[in-house]
Amino acid sequence: MEVLYKRECKIGEGGYGSVHLARMGDQKVAIKEYKINKKAILGIQPEVIREICLLSSMSHFNIVHIKSVQCTAEKTEIAMEYGGINLRQYANKIPYLTRVNRAKIISFQILSGIAYLHNLNI
Repeated sequence: MEVLYKRECKIGEGGYGSVHLARMGDQKVAIKEYKINKKAILGIQPEVIREICLLSSMSHFNIVHIKSVQCTAEKTEIAMEYGGINLRQYANKIPYLTRVNRAKIISFQILSGIAYLHNLNI
């Protein structure tokens, strides 16, 4: 299998697996890694299949985009665009606004993404 990206470091972990920062060409991406579940059909959990299907069919500025999916006998990896900062860092990036106005901007962006999902009946 062709290696599409080069891992740099681990940036998170959860019940599903781990997330790594990687480079895909000149772009930074987040690699979400799921371990194969021997009890699931084809070893891939239904939630992972749904996530891949839904995210790959969407196109909205406030919803993360999938760059690639790789499956092996041991794991499934989803390469997604990487924003580089968390929500708190993003909010602090616009310090010239009052706290209330920052909250309004972020809330609008979240609601814009949710409205998009509702329009798709998701």
